[in-house]
Amino acid sequence: MDAYLKMMDELPLFIKIILAIFINLLWTIYRIIVDYKADSVLRIVLDIILGTLLCPVAMILDILFIIKDGKPLLLSEFIK
Repeated sequence: MDAYLKMMDELPLFIKIILAIFINLLWTIYRIIVDYKADSVLRIVLDIILGTLLCPVAMILDILFIIKDGKPLLLSEFIK
């Protein structure tokens, strides 16, 4: 799991944006792994809902957060 997170973090910015546009599932998996490592069931459930039911919203938010911070929207930054 750590190798996946490291690989996604080290991608160039424009590749991260392309992945957010065309293969947003990769960023959903990224969020789930981060929240799994933080032991937060609530955030994992919210990540699954965001990645499935609200996929267009997640895609737009991921693109904006990647441009701003270099990482996708992480619910751990908003829900403690």
